[in-house]
Amino acid sequence: MAIPNLPISKADFLFLSGALEQGNMDLAGDRMLQMGAAIAPDQLPWQPLRPGVEISSLYQDADSGGQLALLRYQSGATVPRHHHPGYEQILVLAGEQGDERGTYPAGTLVVNLPGSQHQVASPKGCVVLIFWQRPVVFAPMAER
Repeated sequence: MAIPNLPISKADFLFLSGALEQGNMDLAGDRMLQMGAAIAPDQLPWQPLRPGVEISSLYQDADSGGQLALLRYQSGATVPRHHHPGYEQILVLAGEQGDERGTYPAGTLVVNLPGSQHQVASPKGCVVLIFWQRPVVFAPMAER
């Protein structure tokens, strides 16, 4: 296999190509994120967050709990009522997401202020880039 002239080390290239040849997208995606490389969303490591919602964490601050992530909602997926102790900023990349205030199509930037709360739904499915300044707090079941 010829090694192309890329701004990554030979070891990283061989590791990535081996992981991709074996179909191990999670391992390849994790390594590419560590290297600061460009990667297609379907090759990122996705984990279940809620029923019908997956998360791919891009950055997390251990001290504040702040996090930057992609969320992928299946059609009809919801996230129960939760409270924001810090800012939440959402950029809808594909599909539509909504809450009690409205429906947000692709290209919409949504800013939820500290102290706000909402319940999120995506009837048709969507992908969003989301930043939480602080981890969200889910409401007790009786308050949902």
